[in-house]
Amino acid sequence: MNYKNESILIDVDDVIVQNAFIDAINVFKGTNHKEEDFTTYFIEDIVFSDNEKKQFREFLLTYNIYENCKLIAGVEEVLPCLCNILDVYICSSCIVKGLEKYSGIFFKRKFDFLLEKFPYIDPDKIIFTSSKNNFRGFDYQIDDRVENLKGDIRCKMLFSSYHNRDIDYGVLKKMEILRVNSWSEILNNIKNMH
Repeated sequence: MNYKNESILIDVDDVIVQNAFIDAINVFKGTNHKEEDFTTYFIEDIVFSDNEKKQFREFLLTYNIYENCKLIAGVEEVLPCLCNILDVYICSSCIVKGLEKYSGIFFKRKFDFLLEKFPYIDPDKIIFTSSKNNFRGFDYQIDDRVENLKGDIRCKMLFSSYHNRDIDYGVLKKMEILRVNSWSEILNNIKNMH
């Protein structure tokens, strides 16, 4: 099985790694929040006052969220398999609301993390962007946000996460988006399309 003429675009946060942002919130606030406590992507809008948000953003400049994040179960086994059968691109945003002019710091931290954890991924195939809807011609895309799955992609997969769990399957079907709940499910879906 080798589909090397096919390409896949894979998100990082809440697809490859989890708990990165919530961990930073807990360290900053001294709390013990869990992602499943929330249903919205922008957790900071719920847990912080406007003044705390400003302080938290300053904290993020010194705190590397990728030092303590967890890899999502199955990614270490499945991602190398995908690299063997597809042309794999990692695509992620590194723009933090309110810290746009410091984005270079976040780009470097995420890039260094990806190089360390996934040395078999070609660094030339790591893409940092703010919008993921400009891509054309990819066969597959995996993301945790519906708004990032609007490009010209043959098969769009929404990776289940705390903030998208309430999106109805019927809504996703109308948008031609397939929900996936695990990395093994991603691999099985790709195999089943052939």
